[in-house]
Amino acid sequence: MGKTPELLAGWIDDAVMGKFPLVDIKRTSVHHNSETSPDLDCLETTIATGYEVCRHVEVVDEQLPLLCWPERVLIVHSSTLAKQQFHPIREATSQRTAEVDGVNSTKRSW
Repeated sequence: MGKTPELLAGWIDDAVMGKFPLVDIKRTSVHHNSETSPDLDCLETTIATGYEVCRHVEVVDEQLPLLCWPERVLIVHSSTLAKQQFHPIREATSQRTAEVDGVNSTKRSW
C-alpha cells in the first residue's frame, strides 16, 4: 500500500482540476438478436471516466537486492457507484437534520 492513500488525494485533485484528460471507460456487451440480424450486436456503455498515472516503485530490504518496477495506477470515477454511495449518506444526513430540528424545537418550547 505504501504512500498510495496520500497520493490518491492529489491524483483526484488533478482530475478535478483538469490537469489530465479523462477518458471514457467502456463495457462492451455482445449478444445475438436473431430478429434483426443473424450477426452479433455489440453495445458499448460508458461505465466510468478516468486517467492513468505511471510511477516508479522501489522496495528496499537489507536482506534482498533492490527491487524496483514501473507501476500503472488507474484513477477511475464511476457516476453510478458515486450515486449509490451518496444515497445512504443523504438519507442519514436528512434523518440527523430532522433529529436536530426536533431537539431545537423542543428547547424553544421550554
